[in-house]
Amino acid sequence: MMRAVFRVCLLLLCLLQAELPVCAQMRQAGKVTLQNSGRKPLSGVQVKAMGAVPASSDVQGNFSLHFNKARPGQLLLLDEVYKEGYELVNEQALKRWTVSSSRTLPVVMCPKGTLASAQEKYYEIGKSHNMARYAEACHKLEEQLKQNRLSVEQYNARLNEISEAYQKTMAQLEDYAYAMACYNRDDLDRMSVRALALVEQGKVDEALSLYEKAQLVRIYQGLEVKEIQAEQELESMLPSLRLNADICLFAGGEENIGKARDIYEAIAWSDTTNASYAYEYAEFLTGQLLLFEEAKPWLLRALRHTTDPLQRAELYSGLGMITTYTGELKQSQSYLAKAGGIYEELVTQEDYKNDAYFNMAYATYALNEGRFWDASEMSINAFEVLAEGLKYATKAVQLQPEKYVYQFAFYTTDLLGATNDFAVQYRQKKDDILQGAVTFGSLALEMLDWADEKEKIKIAQLKAGIYNGLSVIYANFGQTEPSMTYADSCRMVVEENEALNPVLFRPLLAQNLTAVGQNLYLAEEYEAAIPYFFESYQISKDLPFLTRTTLSALHALMLCVPGMTEKQIVELSRLAVDFLRAHPQVLAPRIAFDIYWIYINLNAALGKDLPFCEEMMLEMLALIQEEDTEKVWFDDVSYVEQLATVLYAMYRHHGTVVTDRKTKRAVLDKAIEIVGRYPDLPEMEINQQVIEALWIED
Repeated sequence: MMRAVFRVCLLLLCLLQAELPVCAQMRQAGKVTLQNSGRKPLSGVQVKAMGAVPASSDVQGNFSLHFNKARPGQLLLLDEVYKEGYELVNEQALKRWTVSSSRTLPVVMCPKGTLASAQEKYYEIGKSHNMARYAEACHKLEEQLKQNRLSVEQYNARLNEISEAYQKTMAQLEDYAYAMACYNRDDLDRMSVRALALVEQGKVDEALSLYEKAQLVRIYQGLEVKEIQAEQELESMLPSLRLNADICLFAGGEENIGKARDIYEAIAWSDTTNASYAYEYAEFLTGQLLLFEEAKPWLLRALRHTTDPLQRAELYSGLGMITTYTGELKQSQSYLAKAGGIYEELVTQEDYKNDAYFNMAYATYALNEGRFWDASEMSINAFEVLAEGLKYATKAVQLQPEKYVYQFAFYTTDLLGATNDFAVQYRQKKDDILQGAVTFGSLALEMLDWADEKEKIKIAQLKAGIYNGLSVIYANFGQTEPSMTYADSCRMVVEENEALNPVLFRPLLAQNLTAVGQNLYLAEEYEAAIPYFFESYQISKDLPFLTRTTLSALHALMLCVPGMTEKQIVELSRLAVDFLRAHPQVLAPRIAFDIYWIYINLNAALGKDLPFCEEMMLEMLALIQEEDTEKVWFDDVSYVEQLATVLYAMYRHHGTVVTDRKTKRAVLDKAIEIVGRYPDLPEMEINQQVIEALWIED
C-alpha cells in the first residue's frame, strides 16, 4: 500500500516538473501589417522585446514572442521593430501593451519617410488653420471692445484665455501632426476615414462637424460594458474616438480641447479597472490642461490595477511630480521614495538594466525628484540627483539614439538649470562646476544631431534653449565673452526656424535678446544693454501670447536707468506702467512691484508726473498688501526710508499738495499701514511718524 502511494506521488511530482517550464513560459502572438493597405501582411520584420527570444514575421505577417519570465499584465517593452526600408507606425499605441496570451499584438509598418511626409503636410494644415482661427478670435474681441460690450479688464482676461489656448496648440502642433500621420485607416470606421480626408483638404471644422453629428461619445458611454459583445464593440470604437480627440487638439481652441477631454474621460470611465485607460487620461489632464489635482485620483486608480513593477514605479514617479507642483511636498517625497525603491530593485536585473525604455524611465524619475528638491529650495540636492540620473539618460540614448535623444536633451536642460541655481544659491562659482555644465550642454547639442525627423521643430527649440542656458550660466559666472557667443548661437537657431512656428520661436528670440541684455547689464554696460531689451519689447509687444515676455523686457529696461537720459527714463517708465495697467491678467507680482517702485522713485525724484505717482503709489502699496503675504519684499529698513524719501519728494520737495487733500490722505494712510506690517525692521514707529509728518501743511 505504501509503495503504491509512493509511486503515485512520484508520478505526480514528475508530471509537475514536466509542466513547470510550460507554465513559466509566456507566448505573445503578433501580426505585422502595412498602414492603409487593407491589412496587407508584411514579412521579414524583426521584433525584439525585453526578456523574449527575438522573432521575425512570416509571409502572413505573423510572429510569436516567447518569454521565460513574463506574466500576464507585464509591460511589453519593444526594443526593436525593424525591416530595412520601413518604419514603425503605431509605436505610441504599443507603448502600454501588456503581455497577453489571448490578444494579438498589432504591429503597423509603412515605407520609410511616409510618416515624415504626412506629418509635414498635417503640420502646415494645422498651422494655417490655427493662425486663421486665432486672428478671427482676436478681431471679434476688438469689435466687442469698440462696441463697449466688454470692459478693458474683460477684454484682457478673454484675450489672455484665447492666447494661452492658441499658444498651447501651436507649441504641440508638431506632436499633433505626427499623431494624425500615424492613424491607420484600416482601423477606422467609414465616418472617421472621411473625417481624416477632410482634414487633409484643410477642412478641419467640417471634420469636427461630422463627429459632432455622430455623437460617438454618447454611443460609447451608452454601451453595456459587462457583455462580451459590448466590450468588443467598445474596443473597436477606440481608434475612431481617439482620432476625434486628436482632431479636436489639432484644431485648437478652448472648446475643442474641452471636447478632447470629454473623450478621454469617457474612455477612462468605460473600464475603471484598466490601468492604461486611467494612466492615459491622467497624462492628458497634466500634459494638456495642467490639472494636477484632477489627475491624481486617476494615477492612484491606475496604481491599484496595474501588476507591472515598472509601471508602478512610473505611476509613483508621476504622483511625486504632480504633488510637487501642487505644493504637497511631504506626500511628494513619499511617492518618490516608493518609485526609487522599485527602480533600485529593477536595475539589479539584467533585462531591465540593459533596456533603453527602463533607463529613460529611471532618468525621468530622477528629473521628478530633482524638481522636488528644487521646490524644497535645496538646489544642491537637485543638482546631485540630476547628475546621478544623467547616467541612465545617457545609457538610454546609447542603446536607442534616435528614439531617446530628445528626452536626453530635455533632461540636460533641467540639469543645466539645476547647475546654475546651485552655483548661484551656494556661490559655488568654481571652474569644475562651470565646465561640468558646458560638458552636459555640449553632449546634448551633439546628440541632437541624431534626432528623428519627426521632432525637428522641438529639437530646434531645445538647441536654442540649451544655447540660451549656457549663455546664462556663463553670465552668472561673470564670463561675458563666451556668454555672448552662446547667445549668438541661440539667436542663429531661432532665426533659422522662426518661420516654421512663430509662436514657439518668437518667445525664444525675445528671451535671447533679454539674456544678451542681462549679460551687458551684469557687466554694468547699461547703455549697451538698452537696445537689446528694447528690441525684445518690440518683438513681443504686439503679440498677446507674449505679454509676460513684454513685461519682463520693460522691467529689464527700467533696471538700466543709469545708462539713460532723463527723457528716456520718463518715456520708458511711463510706457512700462501703462503696459502693466493695461494687462492686469499678466501681473507677475514681484516684477510689477519693481516697475511701480522704479517708476515712482524716478518720477518723484525728477518732479515728473506727480499726480500719476500718487495713483501708482496707491496701486503699489495695495499690491504689497495683497501679494507679500510672507512680508519679505521690504526686507531692509532702507526700503522704508526710501519710501519716506519718495513721499517727501512728492509732497515737500516738488510742492505741497500734489492733487487734493483726500488723495494725499489716502496715500499717507496706506503708506503708514504698510510700514506697520514690518515690525521686525528697526525704527518702524519713527518711520511711520516721519510719513505722518508730511500731512502738516506749509
